[in-house]
Amino acid sequence: DYCYCETDCGTKAPSKSPTPSPTQAPSTAAPTKAPMPEPTTSPSKSPTSSPTQAPSTAAPTTSPVPEPTTSPMISTISPTGSPTKSPTPEPTLAPTPLVVTPEPTKAPVSLPIVISPASDKPYSECVGNCADDSDCADGLVCYERRDMEEVPGCTGNGSPPDQNGFGYCVVRLYDFLWIVGDELEPPEAFPLGNCEGDCDDDDECEEGLKCFDRGANEPVPGCDGDGYRKKDYCYCETDCETSSPTLPQPSKSPVPPTPPPTRSPFSGTAAPVVPPSYYKYTSGSRSCSWQGPEPLDNKSNVALQFWTFGDVPYDGSSDGNTCLSSSGSKQDPCKRYNCVNNDSLPRGNTCTYEGEDYECVKEQIIPYINAAIDDGNGAFAAHYGDILKGESGIGNSRRCQESSFNSRRNLFKECTNFLIVPGDNDWNECQLYDKTKNGGDMRDVWRDKFTEAPFKQFSRNFPQTLGFSGGSRPNIDRKSSNPEMFYFVHNGIGFFGLNRVAGTSYISNYASPDTNVKWIKDKLAEDTNCELKSIILFAQAVLKSECYQEINKYFNRCPRIPSLTITGDTHPERYCLKKDGDVLKLTGEGYQSGPLLVSVVRDPTGEMGDFFHVFDSQTRNTNDVCPNFNVFSR
Repeated sequence: DYCYCETDCGTKAPSKSPTPSPTQAPSTAAPTKAPMPEPTTSPSKSPTSSPTQAPSTAAPTTSPVPEPTTSPMISTISPTGSPTKSPTPEPTLAPTPLVVTPEPTKAPVSLPIVISPASDKPYSECVGNCADDSDCADGLVCYERRDMEEVPGCTGNGSPPDQNGFGYCVVRLYDFLWIVGDELEPPEAFPLGNCEGDCDDDDECEEGLKCFDRGANEPVPGCDGDGYRKKDYCYCETDCETSSPTLPQPSKSPVPPTPPPTRSPFSGTAAPVVPPSYYKYTSGSRSCSWQGPEPLDNKSNVALQFWTFGDVPYDGSSDGNTCLSSSGSKQDPCKRYNCVNNDSLPRGNTCTYEGEDYECVKEQIIPYINAAIDDGNGAFAAHYGDILKGESGIGNSRRCQESSFNSRRNLFKECTNFLIVPGDNDWNECQLYDKTKNGGDMRDVWRDKFTEAPFKQFSRNFPQTLGFSGGSRPNIDRKSSNPEMFYFVHNGIGFFGLNRVAGTSYISNYASPDTNVKWIKDKLAEDTNCELKSIILFAQAVLKSECYQEINKYFNRCPRIPSLTITGDTHPERYCLKKDGDVLKLTGEGYQSGPLLVSVVRDPTGEMGDFFHVFDSQTRNTNDVCPNFNVFSR
């Protein structure tokens, strides 16, 4: 900030260079106590700490210009008359300095929003796109959004360069609706303060506050902003106008360790020099927001990248009432059946369920993944189950038909190097499922559609990465009796595709031994020289403990290496990455959420081993609004 004369100051215009002695004209140089060196002959473009041309000839003032201070200047009224020699016995009418008590308020001048590259992190105020508080400079927090909500203290939101769901670093305003926790997580966020959410009842709010239940975006009394749609917030019902805003408590909103800067997979040129301490995991403000070190800009520390998404398309509501006519043409809406009413469907129906979820995958998610792989950002895509809306109970869903499976096969075959593991909605919930057998029903149709070409093997070579020169792709080994289960090794990483679905199934409850456990055992036994550097497992539901016990047996003869399990099934609005020692578990989002890019980051020296980094292509915390990836540039 700079001092200036607003009106009728009678000062001379500032000289283009600082003077060797103080003048009446304001100097543009930073004040210094040291003597000024000799001036240069040519002016510079910006003020410097030494003169840049001949000193000004202006007459010096009688006193030096005071050095700037960090405290605010207090304006007072000039005294009249001569000062007295002794203090007056009574207080004078001269104004006393105003004591300003800082409180969290909006900046006097709102800043326009700015979108900056990840290399600029930590971001300053009103700069994005941030994913969490660790992306912001000290004193700022990341205001995360689902759509185009107002950004507190900033202008320009809703218009370019703003983008749907982008988060921005801001000063926390305590009368602005803010999500700090959900379902009592994280525990330190509860009870919630004024204008904080998401609450389920009054007990989750601080004493004296109530939970304001919202059906949509109703305004919350005493609070600004729209907040998240259908999220509930704590508020003060009466006598709130005299209450001071609740100041943040360090224990309630801890500032997480600052991780290495995250970046879009489409950016980056030069590789920064990083110390060994770069290779570590950091934890965000949530209990499941662990993050590994980021890929360097030139990917010199990346062993492999791949995309993952799942639990989509569902399309069980009215928008998914599509089918094939008797002639094989598409009917939208379906006239032959009520496809959304499972109980009324005959076996052998031709419903296809190509609604909003289907269109989102077709028009946004798959083209986005393909463009990324074309650019060398990712080698393949893995889907973690559930390709239809289910029906509670084993064998109750009549949505599993050859027509619906064909619809999904035609959809996924457009995705480059696509892999899929089963979900309960398209496996054990399908009609006629026999939990005592390994097939003989819709499982055989599933295997025919999703384990044969073009999904049986990779069709495109993997990009060059650390330790891999490119020009080839790994062979996928599929279990003969259960081809939905696969295994391959690339660049020291062992990948398992498992058939672990929610609910009771033949593989997890009746097969002896457990088919998944035996598959892990048999494949790890092939690594006789202990060459694996990390293990990644795909499944729809949480793995049984026996699977991890089998991996631990491998460590009895080989050094311990990190593992990452990727599952779906619970459909969170935001992905969750948990860490227990060297065992990490990633729960992906569902429905219309953007895909996740997982990077296996490897210390080039080989001393630190493999780490897992997750890039969320859609930071908006929702899974019911399709991302618009058309706004991204490659």
